[in-house]
Amino acid sequence: MIRSSSPFYGRPRADEVYSNFLDKDARHVVGKAISARGGADIYDMILKSLDVGFLHPNRSCLRKPNLRMLFSLGSRAFCQRFDLTKTKERVKVRDEIFPAIAILAARDSLEKILDEDTRRLAQKARKEADEKRFAHAREKMGPGEDEIIMYGQTFWPVIDNRIGVYDYATLCLAIWHFQDQLRWLSMSRRLPSHHAPAEHQVAVSTGEPGGAWRQDEAAVEDVLHRHRNPG
Repeated sequence: MIRSSSPFYGRPRADEVYSNFLDKDARHVVGKAISARGGADIYDMILKSLDVGFLHPNRSCLRKPNLRMLFSLGSRAFCQRFDLTKTKERVKVRDEIFPAIAILAARDSLEKILDEDTRRLAQKARKEADEKRFAHAREKMGPGEDEIIMYGQTFWPVIDNRIGVYDYATLCLAIWHFQDQLRWLSMSRRLPSHHAPAEHQVAVSTGEPGGAWRQDEAAVEDVLHRHRNPG
């Protein structure tokens, strides 16, 4: 909380400016500078430094109102060359130092932008290549097979093993099992577990004579095992 007696009190974005100078002595130097002649100009430069990202919360100790008031990461030796209470030096900082540092900062940003653009183009190229491979794979789907898409991801047909190795029958069985589990969970929230209806339990054919059925997760594993290891 800024006291009414503070030189920061009542100024635009006072809390934001005040909180960036964590050192008590630095706050005193800055407060004295913005209260003296030319203080309004200095304060405007502080706000500009905040807006462009040159000024960050720091514990730098200031003995005089130099360039470190505006550039948290500036070289101490370099920043001490400038006295912001002097009009000519403020003009130099505003007209020469600010633009020069902005160019350097933009150069780093440009590199990031180019990197992001490269990644975006690579993702686009991969997506286009995948679409062509999926189109070709759809043409080769077997009788009775349908395209399967879940949560925006194409699971069938398969064009590579990035999401696993499986065949159509195994995928369908896994989906049925998943759907049954969701229905069972939905019902179990509304009814005691022993009242859950049989149609919401997992039920898969054992393939045994007489059409016997087993209603447990082990049955699913048995079917998957027999499918993957025929004979």
